[in-house]
Amino acid sequence: MNVRDAYFSEIYKLVKNGEDIVIVSADLGAPSLDDFRKDFPHRFINIGIAEQNLLSVASGIALTGKHVIAWGLNPFPVTRAFDQMRVFMQDMNIPLTVVALNAGSCSAECGYTHMPIEDIAMVRTLSNIRIVNPSDEIISKSFAQDIVKTFKPTFIRFDKYIHDKYYDSNQIKLEKGFVVKSTGSDVAIITNGIFVNKIHKIEDELKSKDIRYKLIDCFCLPVDEKALIDEIRKCKLIITI
Repeated sequence: MNVRDAYFSEIYKLVKNGEDIVIVSADLGAPSLDDFRKDFPHRFINIGIAEQNLLSVASGIALTGKHVIAWGLNPFPVTRAFDQMRVFMQDMNIPLTVVALNAGSCSAECGYTHMPIEDIAMVRTLSNIRIVNPSDEIISKSFAQDIVKTFKPTFIRFDKYIHDKYYDSNQIKLEKGFVVKSTGSDVAIITNGIFVNKIHKIEDELKSKDIRYKLIDCFCLPVDEKALIDEIRKCKLIITI
């Protein structure tokens, strides 16, 4: 199951168990949303390809006390609706979760307009908003469960081609913001999303060259800075991807 479907499958379970969650979509579906739309039609609202309206409607519903997910195609919920994100999520601190499909160049076949290479940089200017880029199903499910526990404005971006499980649920500490996969001290590799998968694919090659590396999956910003510094303090080289 890819990270997007892992997330929405977990949301379905939460709603089935009685949680008050609403999904507002900018004309975007997903296989994992088919059952949700069928079983909870009053909890799925399609407002069309109108990302500014997406955040406005979702924020209004969130103000009634519901847990709301605004679901759209990246980069548009950020680039087209940045003013709404800035006012509603940053300044008004509305606990809206913006979930966007596409990270980086994973939809390059659609052209430059569909390659969100600046979305993290833009949202980082809004210090009140968590930024999440999951690298596996467990992290996706953890943030789905967190929507009913933590009332924080959150932006989640999904890579299209991640279908892996690297962690156990007890390894993922959302408030920490990162998880360490390897424990070498020569090189610290700090990355997230699809790049975690790519590092795993060259793991044997790194070992064959006797490169002792520490892979730090920085799945959420901001992170626990002290804990991160402690992890990299003794490493000889630090690489960020």
